[in-house]
Amino acid sequence: MDIVLLIVFLLFYTMAVLFFIGWIVGYPIYKKIRKEPVFEDARYALGLAVPSLIVALCNVAIQILLYFD
Repeated sequence: MDIVLLIVFLLFYTMAVLFFIGWIVGYPIYKKIRKEPVFEDARYALGLAVPSLIVALCNVAIQILLYFD
C-alpha cells in the first residue's frame, strides 16, 4: 500500500513540476504572441503558486512515506 501512495505522489509531483516549467516558459510567450501585457494580472503568479504548493505538499508526503517505510 505504501508503494502505491509513493507512486501516486511521485506522479503528482512530476505533473506539477512539468506544469510549472511549462507555465513559466509558455505563458509569457503566449501573451507576447497575442500582444498583451504579460504581468498585467495575477494569473501568472497564481499559475506559479499552485503547482509550487502541490510540489511542496507532495515532497512532505513523500518524505513522510519514506521515513516510516
